[in-house]
Amino acid sequence: MDQPFETPPPQSTKTLLISLFVALLLAVIVLVFALLPAEYGIDYTGLGRKMGLVDFYHASQKAPPKRASVAPPKMDFRVDTAEIVIPPGVGIEYKVSIDRGASFKYAWATADSSAIYFDFHGELRNDKSGFFDSMAIGTSPSLEGTYTAPFDGTHGWYWKNAGSEPVVITLQLKGRYEVIGIPHNH
Repeated sequence: MDQPFETPPPQSTKTLLISLFVALLLAVIVLVFALLPAEYGIDYTGLGRKMGLVDFYHASQKAPPKRASVAPPKMDFRVDTAEIVIPPGVGIEYKVSIDRGASFKYAWATADSSAIYFDFHGELRNDKSGFFDSMAIGTSPSLEGTYTAPFDGTHGWYWKNAGSEPVVITLQLKGRYEVIGIPHNH
């Protein structure tokens, strides 16, 4: 005759608390590293951007308007360095024009390694709607990377000097773009 099924002994309070803590820790990790970047565009660690999760948020929030595709002539490869002086209490933009699918490498840094507010963004070429797409926003003494344009337009940086002394930024660019520089409306 078969033995009756034995019920396992109940778990101790310590084991239950450890299991609860591990489950909560895993939930927080998933929230911070995956859910916040993909659903809300909040990326505390930078890992969401590296994994492409922040792109999901941007794609769902700011789809550029559909435009007739007229292929402008391809831009030549170039290498540029610019020195930008930002007076105290002033915000300055520096822009390039780039075609959809073209890319450039960039690196910028403050001369004295002081952190400065920045917004790396782009706007559709000849667009009057006010659409723009921010790729990186933060406060840092430097930033570097490679950018591939998702649309034809002007792309660049806005820096805001909240300090009491001028900040000098050195910007290095390599790729297929045309320099606009600092627009005259600033």
